[in-house]
Amino acid sequence: MRLVKIAAGGAAGQAEAHLMISEKMRALGQSHAIALRAIGSADGGAARITKLYQRKLAANRRRLSKI
Repeated sequence: MRLVKIAAGGAAGQAEAHLMISEKMRALGQSHAIALRAIGSADGGAARITKLYQRKLAANRRRLSKI
């Protein structure tokens, strides 16, 4: 859904591309923090990082399906 909006171009597509990059950078920082806190744990925080990305994906899906 996101790529379709970006591919359509225009101001909405450009805004979506900027939003996508900023969200990805924020999620990367959050996952890095989770991994650092989980040093020494059995899974290294993988389960929490997976949940983080699942929440982000679900939020984007809800937001983009309203359009």
